[in-house]
Amino acid sequence: MKVTKHNTSEKGLLYIVLFALFSVVLNIVLVFNLMNQEERVHAKNSEVVSEKEEIILTMQEEINGLNEQLANNTPEKREDLSNTKLEQQNKYKDTAKSFVASYLTYDTNSLDKRRESISEITTIELLNKVAPEVVETDKQALSSDPTFTSNVLDSTIYVSDINETLNTGNAIVDVKYATSNTEGETTLRAIISLQLQKDEAENIKVTDYYYYPIQE
Repeated sequence: MKVTKHNTSEKGLLYIVLFALFSVVLNIVLVFNLMNQEERVHAKNSEVVSEKEEIILTMQEEINGLNEQLANNTPEKREDLSNTKLEQQNKYKDTAKSFVASYLTYDTNSLDKRRESISEITTIELLNKVAPEVVETDKQALSSDPTFTSNVLDSTIYVSDINETLNTGNAIVDVKYATSNTEGETTLRAIISLQLQKDEAENIKVTDYYYYPIQE
């Protein structure tokens, strides 16, 4: 009987040792997989940040080039531009300005007004993306802070390309805007790239946009 108990005790100890070893190996594998996952996420985030920084740099260079062109345009050169071309540029610029102002003006108490304003200068697809229609009970779900508001402080608009054949245009907007919530007020800056389309009724609307925050 004593021999049987001794063997049973040894087997129990062996099971405990094996279980402990299994736990150690499992933990090592889990830690290794977690580290690999974190490295992949970090690498992906770094790639995304790098791409955004490159896009922002390219857009800033384009803005600098447009500024240089404007500076080099003497009054005589400006007079050489046809009234039709200037009017067309101004129409694209007005639409871009209206979109940015409406898009960055946010107040939970006036979401319907914001949507209506944006609807006049965008396609229905973009409208539903940037200003979805909501019912009264959904308004609190749009922001974790119902006191959040934002408004445009200043903007500079550049019409970078107009295709008269396709009736399309591109605009770049360098904008500063202020946000306010329960934590205080913040001033932000961004570059917004806009794609615009003129329809058969000569109405110019924004069909897509890209927002790039600028760290200052």
